[in-house]
Amino acid sequence: MIALLMYGVLHAQVLSLDEVLVSVHPVLQAADQAIYAAEGDAQSARGGFDTSLKSELQSGLVGYYKYRVFDVELSQPTRYWGARFEMGYRSSEGVFPVYNSQDLTFTLGRARLQAAVPLLQGGSIDERRAGLMRTEIAVSASRVHREMDVRDIKRGASKRYWEWVIAGQKTAVARDLLNIALSRDKALLTRVKHGDVAQIDYTDNQRAVVQRRSNVITAERSLQQAALALSLYLRDEHGVPRVVTSDLLPDTMPRCEGELRTDQAVYPDIDAMGKKIDALGVDLHLAENIYLPTMDFKMGLTRDFGINPGIVDEQLPPTGAPLEVKAELVFQMPLFRRTARGQIASLTAERERVSLEKELLQQKLTMHVANLRQSMGVAQLRSEFALQEVAFAKKLEQAEKTRFVHGDGSFFMINMREQATQDALYRQIEAQGDYCMAHVELMTYRELL
Repeated sequence: MIALLMYGVLHAQVLSLDEVLVSVHPVLQAADQAIYAAEGDAQSARGGFDTSLKSELQSGLVGYYKYRVFDVELSQPTRYWGARFEMGYRSSEGVFPVYNSQDLTFTLGRARLQAAVPLLQGGSIDERRAGLMRTEIAVSASRVHREMDVRDIKRGASKRYWEWVIAGQKTAVARDLLNIALSRDKALLTRVKHGDVAQIDYTDNQRAVVQRRSNVITAERSLQQAALALSLYLRDEHGVPRVVTSDLLPDTMPRCEGELRTDQAVYPDIDAMGKKIDALGVDLHLAENIYLPTMDFKMGLTRDFGINPGIVDEQLPPTGAPLEVKAELVFQMPLFRRTARGQIASLTAERERVSLEKELLQQKLTMHVANLRQSMGVAQLRSEFALQEVAFAKKLEQAEKTRFVHGDGSFFMINMREQATQDALYRQIEAQGDYCMAHVELMTYRELL
């Protein structure tokens, strides 16, 4: 009752593998959230290139020098070789000390425009652009990881589905074998009373009934476990697990449908390793750039507007100050640069390590896909041989029963023949299930036609 309250229970038609595979799974919902988080980080990184506005107001309130300065500036970093542009305006009035004479402007203020371009360090890459590239790689990697989750869920759901079907088929075989012993029990008792059959044969059949009841209980328990495991993959539109009941079992083993592509298999695992290498490549590029000396070129334009208050520069005309153009080249270089060299050595080794792991993973996955194809072939042969074995076992079982009816046989041999038929049916079911599990897993690496 508690289980029914916690989970939805399925009824009605036979459950197919497609119904399981289309279920909403929490792992995929978590993967979607990881993508959203990575996209949020990428948006935050793009914010590093937003235009910024800065304003400043200074006022000398107490003392000999009383003045006011208003300054506003727009700053725009770009992705183009690290160039940065600034545009500003400054207006001042009052009495300034000599050491602050640069704050003095004409009556209508001073406009300025400046551009700064890093020629070496910070040119091809800097921390801001590296951060943006990392987040873009992280978004792509999160999508690849979702593909891996989809594949793993399909693989897990397919395995649990076929384990459930196999357990159901084995349970049906065990029940059939028990029913045979039960239906024979009354007939044997009647023949014992008439003296046609020895008492020991009736006792042996009772032993077989008890044994087969135990086998049915064991098979039903395996079916219950398989159903619970499958319920974790079979969910409703809200992601809630749905209890799988035995009335949803197919009467016979379902056929594995879907043709496989013959082109190159798709390995999201390899793509994920490639994204990791890409991220390390960004860090290595940044470290190599930091190793370079700093050489920045700056050029600025300034011009005052209005009337010259006279204290700015008496050599300037009273109105219409000329345009000023200023160029600057800044050079700086650490003498040892051990930090950058250490980072380059570490990141180079790490990228090589991941590249080797990627190559090994590629080989493992290639062998795994080849093994799946071989498993399908072997399972198909096993199924064909098991089918033949079942036919021969049933023929021998029927022949042994005919001999027993005519008094030329033993109940012990009948029991052995029935057990041999059950074992052959089990092997046939397992072979068909192994084929289907390998087939579906292989489909997760190669898309359906």
